[in-house]
Parts: sequence; C-alpha cells; structure tokens
Amino acid sequence: MSSLSNLKTSLLKKEEPEVQDILERVFEVEGIKRYKGRITQVEKDSVSGGHIFTYERSDGTTAKDRGDMLLVAVGRKANTAGFGLEEIGVVLNTENGCIQTNDKLQTSVKTIYAAGDCTAEQQFTHYAGFQGGTAARNIVLPFSDRGIKDPDQVPAATYTSPEVSSVGLKEAQAIEQFSKNNVGIAFQKMSHVDRAQCESETEGFIKIIYNKKNYQILGATIMGPSAGEMISEIGVAMYNKMPFDKLSSVTHSYPTYSIAIQIMATDVLYEKTLKMKGILNFLKKLGF
Repeated sequence: MSSLSNLKTSLLKKEEPEVQDILERVFEVEGIKRYKGRITQVEKDSVSGGHIFTYERSDGTTAKDRGDMLLVAVGRKANTAGFGLEEIGVVLNTENGCIQTNDKLQTSVKTIYAAGDCTAEQQFTHYAGFQGGTAARNIVLPFSDRGIKDPDQVPAATYTSPEVSSVGLKEAQAIEQFSKNNVGIAFQKMSHVDRAQCESETEGFIKIIYNKKNYQILGATIMGPSAGEMISEIGVAMYNKMPFDKLSSVTHSYPTYSIAIQIMATDVLYEKTLKMKGILNFLKKLGF
C-alpha cells in the first residue's frame, strides 16, 4: 500500500482554508471524532452490531475502532454505458464516461443534447436543473441559449452546520491568476455580524475576493447560517459584472446576515474613494 504521508485529510478540501479550520474546531466541540487515515478493512461487529474498521494512520501504524453505520462515499461516475450512445456517434469522455457537449449543451450528434451530472461540469442539483432548462429551450426555440458562460460562477453549497457556500475563485486561485498586488480580500467574521450575535450563531465568516483594478468580484465564500441564500447576491453581482463597491448602495434590511455584505462593500467604496482623493480635490477646486 502506498504511503499516507501525502494524504490530504482536510475537510472540504476544495474550500478556503478558513472553512477547513473552523469545521475541524466545530466537529471537535460537537464530539465528532475524526480519523485521519485510510480504512483498510471493515467487518461486521457480531457482538454489538455495527462495523469494526481497521485504518492506517499517516505514520504507517494501524488501529481499530467501531461505528454503528458505514457510509462509503467514493465519488460518482456517469452511468452512460449500455445506452448505445457511442454506436450512434455521441462522443464520451474516455476518462470518466461523461457526455461531451458544446456550450449550448449539444452533443457531437446535433439533434441530441445532454444536461446534468452526465456532462461532469459541475455536479450540483441546481446546475443540472438550469442545464435542463437551457437544453430544452435550445431544442424547441430557434435562438440558442448558451446558458452560464462561466461554470465557475455556479454557486456551491455544503449543508454542514455551519453551512458553507462559495462561488467563483478562491483566494489562492485569484492570486495565481491576477497576482497578489491586484487581488483584494474583504473579510468579516460572523461573530461581528449583529444578526449572528442575536441568534448565537457566531461560527463562520464572509470572504469576498475582488480585483483591485476594476473592483469586479472574483469569488466569495460564506460560512454561517443561510450561506446558501446569501451567496446568490454575490452570484448576481458577478453575472452582471457589478463592481463590489456598488453593493454599498443596495439597501439591506437590518438586522440580517446579508447586511454584512453591504457594510463590507461600503468599506471597499471608502478604499476606492481614498485612491481618488487627489482627483476629487482637484475637481473641487474647479468648482465641480
């Protein structure tokens, strides 16, 4: 068996590091025990029911423990075999068996469209539904709809407690793409949000990543109550290429979780105004 020294054991490893750290802490407080290793054997516990599992730790040693139930989560693969798709000319991805489509969801056979998890773009229920509607319109209407032009703008939600939702680029991805000097980070702990204090739901944060040159939002991660709902506002702003600071002029109800986004946008507006201070003073002298 291969060494586990490089085994990635972080929770929600596709999310920001802050998410992983907080979830670790919350799980520990809630008494959820986490084993960082690889299960090598599972057998029925004939005495008390459940399962006994043997696992290998990262240092190469092994240990045993038991659990009442066993969940095997090894990922998903498109169920495209046996339908005769390849025989009629529909091209499949040789690695995962998913159906290849263009941006109109049209397959290699022009009269056949595909939508949902079988296309392997983003395997989310909400995206599959959106794709299904797009494909249906393209089949029956004369003008093609390209749907979501950038799959990275599809929001993701994980319904842990606290909830986690994200859209667009993570901080590391944004820095790699735009350089550190051009990437701005707006960060607000949930413990500093009034509604979170009222509800005693203070674990989590709001993190919004933007381009310092044009203030376009590049991505966001929200961890806390209603994160899945809150991320939609960021998605709308990104889709319409609305600069982050413009959200400061959108009135939010108080006290809500989402008003924190307006406050964060106001801080960015202030930052933007300071950059323009020299120009504003000059215009003021001219009587504007």
